[in-house]
Amino acid sequence: MCLGMVIGLYGILYLEIARCPERGWLIAAVGLTGKVLGPLGAIGLIWNNTWPGRSIVLCITNDFIWWIPFGLYLFDSWKFYRSPPAESLSVDTAPQPRPTGDLDRPKEEGAASSDD
Repeated sequence: MCLGMVIGLYGILYLEIARCPERGWLIAAVGLTGKVLGPLGAIGLIWNNTWPGRSIVLCITNDFIWWIPFGLYLFDSWKFYRSPPAESLSVDTAPQPRPTGDLDRPKEEGAASSDD
C-alpha cells in the first residue's frame, strides 16, 4: 500500500513537470535516481536469491525503459534549471492582452459604418 502511495505522489509531480517543463529538472532528477536505484536493489535481491531471477523483467519494463526519456529531458532542461528565474521564460511566451474596441464587435446589418 505504501508503494502505491509513493507512485501516486510521483504521478502528481510528473504532472507538474508536464504543466511547466522548464521548472521540472530537480523533480525529474529525483525520478531518474529512483529508476536507477530501484534496479540496483532488485539485483541485490536476485543475487541473494530473495527474488527469483525472472523478476528482472520488472526492472526492464518499469525502470530501464525510462532511462533514455529521463536523460534526454534532464539534458534539455538543464539550462533552464541553472538560469535565474527571470531569464528562464522569454518575453515571447508571456500571454498577450486581447485587443478591445470596435474590432471585436461584429457589425450589425443595416448599421451605418464610419467608412460610408
